[in-house]
Amino acid sequence: MTILEYNKWENFEKVINKAKDACKNSGITVIDHFPDIRKTIKMPKGAEKTILDYKLTRYACYLIAQNGDSRKKVISLAQTYFAFQTRKQEITEKEANKTHYNVGAKVRKTIKELGGTMPEDLHTPQKSLKQLEKEKNKQLKKEYNSK
Repeated sequence: MTILEYNKWENFEKVINKAKDACKNSGITVIDHFPDIRKTIKMPKGAEKTILDYKLTRYACYLIAQNGDSRKKVISLAQTYFAFQTRKQEITEKEANKTHYNVGAKVRKTIKELGGTMPEDLHTPQKSLKQLEKEKNKQLKKEYNSK
């Protein structure tokens, strides 16, 4: 059985370990993306054996592809796929930022045309809404506990 064109599990496991290291060194919890699972396989003569396996997240697959042997076609294809998806996400984010900026510019223009007050010129309260809510909750708890 081959996995990503690795003929031996030991060789593929080296790639998994490199990917785990990359995950760990990035400050991300390894077990969240590379959870160890055990599975039972049939052996000759009816025997069974429990072996280590993984249930990989998309992120783990990405790291495995990035740490794999790019001479293997399937690894090269995976690296290309993830590079393409990353670029696609960058473009989407760039377009979203551009749209956000354009909408904001139109809103500001409309406020100005109508003679309204720009957001930065609005009065800033002494306390934030969150602070006021926290104080109110504290007061309610105090009143409740005093009964």
